[in-house]
Amino acid sequence: MMHRNAFAVVAVVLAAFLASGAGRAAEHQDPFDKAAAEMRAELGDGFIVERAGIFVVAGDLPRRNFDSAKKNTIESCAAALWKDFFKTKPEMPIRIYLFADKTSYEKWVKKLAGFDPHSPYGFYLPDRKAMMMNIATGGGTLVHEMTHALMDPDLPRPPTWLFEGMGSLFEQCELDRDGHILGRVNWRLPILKKSGFIPLRKLVEMPEDEFRARRNRPNYANARYLCFYLQQRGLLTKFYAKFREAHKAGKDPSGWDTLTQIIGQTPEAFEKQWHDWVKTLKWPE
Repeated sequence: MMHRNAFAVVAVVLAAFLASGAGRAAEHQDPFDKAAAEMRAELGDGFIVERAGIFVVAGDLPRRNFDSAKKNTIESCAAALWKDFFKTKPEMPIRIYLFADKTSYEKWVKKLAGFDPHSPYGFYLPDRKAMMMNIATGGGTLVHEMTHALMDPDLPRPPTWLFEGMGSLFEQCELDRDGHILGRVNWRLPILKKSGFIPLRKLVEMPEDEFRARRNRPNYANARYLCFYLQQRGLLTKFYAKFREAHKAGKDPSGWDTLTQIIGQTPEAFEKQWHDWVKTLKWPE
């Protein structure tokens, strides 16, 4: 007959064995399944949670609206960005929270992130690999923040003008019949026309804290329409690929050297043509 203390020892050993097994199972759990389970647990009933490629998407939207956002915005735009620009995909899931309206957005951002949202549209938290969106305001900010999230592993610590210029470019976009993503004229044009142009080299070499300083909307507008002009001249994809290689080699931190190499003319001539072109644009188109 086994002594009572022996039973206790066996119980402790068995518990430790089961716990270690559970720990090993958790370690080997698929990160996407884990992210989805965590999102379901934190959000509770009323949210759809599904994987979409490298994303795990949650939303308190009607099924029809959720499916449209997942397929027509998230999956299609991500595919186009990889097709045209990015080569390195994130190894871990990116979480996207689609909140149906302002009330839901503000409530859940406060609960999940611990602060009141600083934007009425949405934002990306790079340390959490998470986007929180008020999808009632449209899908533009979603694509803007997706561009940031997908650029992160492909081009770590890019210059701010490029990071925000490309994000802002694709907040108003379309996909052509071949699956390429194209920025279109948007609401930042009147800001640029009212505030005026920042000298090209100053814009490209502007430090991040200055770029993002208070009353920084003209900086974003300048960066967006510089990227837009490069796109329209067929140079944006070429610039990005060439700059990525230079940046990975520890060269050209601002992108100025690469820009002057690919434009095929003097910076002064390029800058004048860029300004003249922007002046022909209209919003609404």
